[in-house]
Amino acid sequence: MRKYILSVLTFFGLFVLSGCGGDNISDSGSGVDSGSGADTKGNPAVEIRPTEMIINGDTFVLNVAFIKKVDSSYKVELSNFDLTTDSCTLSQQPVFTPDVLHLDGGIDSSATVNITGTFDQNCSATRYMFSATQKTTKDGKVDTRMFSVTYDSNNPDNPDGGGIIPVPSSGFFNATTPLEITQASSPYEIKVQMIEDGYVASGKTVKMKPFDSKYGGVDSYEATTGADGYAVFAYTSPNVLPVNGTSAFFELTHDNGTVITQNIVLKFNTSG
Repeated sequence: MRKYILSVLTFFGLFVLSGCGGDNISDSGSGVDSGSGADTKGNPAVEIRPTEMIINGDTFVLNVAFIKKVDSSYKVELSNFDLTTDSCTLSQQPVFTPDVLHLDGGIDSSATVNITGTFDQNCSATRYMFSATQKTTKDGKVDTRMFSVTYDSNNPDNPDGGGIIPVPSSGFFNATTPLEITQASSPYEIKVQMIEDGYVASGKTVKMKPFDSKYGGVDSYEATTGADGYAVFAYTSPNVLPVNGTSAFFELTHDNGTVITQNIVLKFNTSG
């Protein structure tokens, strides 16, 4: 039974590090199949073992274990962790310890990411999505992949309840949402990364739809994606913050023949 074991073998959406001097790892001279993230024997680079959240009122603890499935000649780094639930709203970004995980040991060596956080009210979340970036290095060659895993404690063995979700081949990714606003008349950044055909897209125009000025303002309603694919909007909070707990929704769009959108949630917290 494959209970709680979700293989990173089935990642989609290969991303190549740029400006780092690395290439895709391939099975030519490196022992890695770049299409599967596996070694020459067909073993996945990493297995991930998510568990059920431990919830106490409006707080939670979650441990996600990673098991290395390749030998010590491969250096595996996991970073850019993110966690969302579809039934509860996080009051702020969770704390990931460590924020960068290194797996430099041999086969079956392991390490765990401890996640703690707070919901905006008492909650009993059973389904969550955990995402990360995996970087595998061997012989100076680098392979970088983004992935996400959905876990449902009610259906841990059900393919429809948990499993690898492919990174979208095109669209928005890594948006700064929700963004907690705690200070009046203060600068913040609203960011979103754009992907086209599985690669970061630079030089693309992302637009923000107009919004009520009582929620603040932006320097420009348009931003161009940089070399890393990120469009950055310079946002300034209002002179007087809305009532504590108020949320505002900003919409980002890009039209390249097909309109794609991304909602940005601002959460105003005057107690912060």
